[in-house]
Amino acid sequence: MSRKRLIILILVLMVVVSVGIGIAVRVARKGVPRLNPAITLEGSVLKQDADPSKRTPIPDVTVTAARGETEVNMKTDPTGYFHISFNGGIATGAELTLTFVKEGYKTIQMTPNQPGDQLYIIQMEPVAAPAALKMQRVQSPAKLSSIKDVRVRYSFKTPDAIHLATAIEAKADRFLTGDHQLARCKELTVDAL
Repeated sequence: MSRKRLIILILVLMVVVSVGIGIAVRVARKGVPRLNPAITLEGSVLKQDADPSKRTPIPDVTVTAARGETEVNMKTDPTGYFHISFNGGIATGAELTLTFVKEGYKTIQMTPNQPGDQLYIIQMEPVAAPAALKMQRVQSPAKLSSIKDVRVRYSFKTPDAIHLATAIEAKADRFLTGDHQLARCKELTVDAL
């Protein structure tokens, strides 16, 4: 072997060894670089209810999957099913956030620990609609017992007993009526016209 070839061989070996040492140092510092496999997120969105038979699918829920700068949006189908794919996978340490939004339901935001390779079942809680104000007549038990007492004691008809008992409860001074039978009531001054 000539001297020139020997020098070239030594130089090539030095370059190869230098590159090998560089790779070894990089692996020691950052670990072995790996390709991230594609990740699929799929599942179903249901209405939250204590009764399992009332947990129905919610269609058209906006599902947003975000990691770093990448964001994927889609809507659930009529059966509440969603399917999202990240082709580049998720790098180690990158956080994935799933958000579920639908009018009439509380928004859900979650961060899965190990995304992919599982089925997500999301239960969305309906937002209670403001109850319509209803006019209800509420009578206290004391008034009901007064009405019953007046009706039973004097054998008055129910409408007459209600009128007299109301006047008694209100501590009225006089009760004016055209019915002379009501004058029998002793708890109140009844003036028959």
